[in-house]
Amino acid sequence: KPSFRTRIGIAVREIISNNFAEVGYTDNPDTPEIEKYKIETGMTSVTAFYKKIGENLLVDSKLEMFSTLDEIRNIDIKFENTITAQVSKYIGVKFEVLIYYDEDVSRTFQIKQTLGIGFSYNLF
Repeated sequence: KPSFRTRIGIAVREIISNNFAEVGYTDNPDTPEIEKYKIETGMTSVTAFYKKIGENLLVDSKLEMFSTLDEIRNIDIKFENTITAQVSKYIGVKFEVLIYYDEDVSRTFQIKQTLGIGFSYNLF
């Protein structure tokens, strides 16, 4: 049975950065001191989708978006997609794709892909 959930609302996001404050994660360029934390208020949306395809295949997807009230057109995006397959009784495979965009971190989309193979055996 597929599952689809979504929510939208007001959010407060806190960012703490000890090592990367100078490169813009938390620092406000309009002030002389380097801020190591930042609190942002804005709008958030989270949408999740989950569906089992057949007996051995599972699709899981989640889209998170956040925009501050100061810059409503600047939307931070985190899009996670996972496909899990039980190949045999003892072998499972997981493929993950993460797409991330936050203008404070980078002006380009960041993509992470992971392929994992797991072996499982129940002793009891």
